[in-house]
Amino acid sequence: MNLTTNTTFTLTATNAQASTSAQVTVGVGVAGAALRINEFLAINDGGLEDQDGDDSDWIEIFNPGAAPALLGGWYLTDDPTNLTKWQFPFISIQTLGYLVVFASNKDITIGPELHTNFKLSGDGEYLALVMPDGVTVATGFDPTYPPQQANVSYGFHGSPLIERALFPPTPGAANNSPAGPIIRNLTENPASIPGDNDPIVISAEILPSPSPVTSATLH
Repeated sequence: MNLTTNTTFTLTATNAQASTSAQVTVGVGVAGAALRINEFLAINDGGLEDQDGDDSDWIEIFNPGAAPALLGGWYLTDDPTNLTKWQFPFISIQTLGYLVVFASNKDITIGPELHTNFKLSGDGEYLALVMPDGVTVATGFDPTYPPQQANVSYGFHGSPLIERALFPPTPGAANNSPAGPIIRNLTENPASIPGDNDPIVISAEILPSPSPVTSATLH
């Protein structure tokens, strides 16, 4: 049998009492294609929701190849000492297609949504897409990706591809324009209403993304 598209087969077993059926889908694609982590969001605050209504972290996988790519047996991990932490089920990604996986710690590999068994850290951590051999890292943010900002994704943009912050996030689509510097932990002191002669101190953490920060203005 020569399959040209993904095909679902149904196996039916029958005895004197009843029949039982089970299905299996055979994917058609290229094993070991140049899949990559294209974009991820480590601090999802009111953005893309999963089927439970949770704004979980997410990771987007992209197939830049000229043929569908088999993703079954590949791995995602946030632990450099455990490259096979979470394994993809048997699934394929179409040519120039995207797959969004929720990094929710719900560990779901069956159904319309995929969920890893870990979450992403907004403070930065290791993240990798690993080939089915469990050793070869296809995409790796090593030793860690930088600290993140709420609702600003991180991934690749430009030609050649460069790691950078991206805004707005575009799960399931081509990456958008690079974002500016990342601003975190914006605070004021005192927190209560100051008096006429009380000094006001406003502090913030400003991070490159990855271009250097050239200026910062409070106005």
